[in-house]
Amino acid sequence: MTCFSFRVFGEPAPKGSYRALHTKNGHASLIPASKKEHPWRERVRLTALNEMRLKHVSPPFDSGVTVSMVFYLPRPKSVSRKKRPHPTVKPDIDKLLRSTNDALTDSGIITDDALILEITGKKEYADDRQPGAYITITDQKDTQ
Repeated sequence: MTCFSFRVFGEPAPKGSYRALHTKNGHASLIPASKKEHPWRERVRLTALNEMRLKHVSPPFDSGVTVSMVFYLPRPKSVSRKKRPHPTVKPDIDKLLRSTNDALTDSGIITDDALILEITGKKEYADDRQPGAYITITDQKDTQ
């Protein structure tokens, strides 16, 4: 069983809505409504590929995997630890998971996010650390 963990620094961005831009040939191009999604996905993609190279892990994960993600979000200056101890506001955890899953498949580390058998996600405020995410992928190939 292969287990691969890495940390991505930066502000996690959710998968948002897309808007269609029509082209001259009648087809539509989909553009993300959020300007933060693409930079986050690219940061996750590049970090994952670099960490795999450094740790000598061979991509891709092409069988069932479990994925765990902990997102560390910046606390707004107007919100105290006492007033709101947990990030019970946007971004939604499912949209954070979706954008990050897309980045993992963009990188080729996971060949298809349909291979994810189990996923856990958590969001916390990054009070004592840099914003980002801690991601663990475990190959279930050899487990029964």
